[in-house]
Amino acid sequence: MVTINKTLRSFDFDKSDIKEVRLNMIKETDFEVNDYRFIHANDIDDILADELQSDLYILGSFNAWFIADILNLDIEIIEKLQECNGYEGLGKMLVKHIDTVTEQYIKHDGYGHHFAHYDHSEHEFGDWYFFRVS
Repeated sequence: MVTINKTLRSFDFDKSDIKEVRLNMIKETDFEVNDYRFIHANDIDDILADELQSDLYILGSFNAWFIADILNLDIEIIEKLQECNGYEGLGKMLVKHIDTVTEQYIKHDGYGHHFAHYDHSEHEFGDWYFFRVS
């Protein structure tokens, strides 16, 4: 069985970083160590939803087909609203469907695209996800 220590060593974590990760796993559900963000599986969907709805402009900037599917609108309507810089308005409409947005976002892009600013990769160990953030 692969241990968390072995997994983290494969990502160039040293002993002190591994110790810090293990301690944080006991008391936190979302933390960063050594340019990696760790999020517990029980909380990751809620954290993603909170972060997505915190910037309505970005939320309204998603692909037109994605927004049209969630809002059950014709894609041309979404494209026209985006052409007219209606991103924030679209974001406000999407917030009302944030659970569906989050579910579909994960289905299409996984967690890495959002959380892993460095390379968009997601890694798992047990009940934890971790992402390189810088």
